[in-house]
Amino acid sequence: MNIPDGKLANFKLQFWAGDFCDQELHDFIGKLRPRFKTGLLNNTWSETRKETDERFHLLDVFDVLVYSAEVHLAKPDPRIFYLALEWLGVQPQEAIFVDDFPANIEAAKALGIHGVRFEDSQQAQQDVIRILTSDEYRSW
Repeated sequence: MNIPDGKLANFKLQFWAGDFCDQELHDFIGKLRPRFKTGLLNNTWSETRKETDERFHLLDVFDVLVYSAEVHLAKPDPRIFYLALEWLGVQPQEAIFVDDFPANIEAAKALGIHGVRFEDSQQAQQDVIRILTSDEYRSW
């Protein structure tokens, strides 16, 4: 698609205007490291990596960043989950996937990955902690 530079810049500005970093969640994810590996699996378009890193400092809290546009796969395709697991060096049952779309969570669960539906930051953190402290998870 050919969009004049001025219009593209304006579109990007408007697109990102409503986004913010949930600092509490950002800090929570960061504190999981180095005991746990962390990854971001993101359905995005090209050039999103630069934009998100500048805005949200994702490399500060994630070991692996998987951007759909870069790997030519997207959630809920199982192949993108397998790729993220490979890059993290973990087995499905060792992973926890947090997302706000039920279809993506169901796809992860079908592979043996623990799934958490994101409704709000507090709830997501509590659900992740519950899984990490469960007997089933600790057995790995």
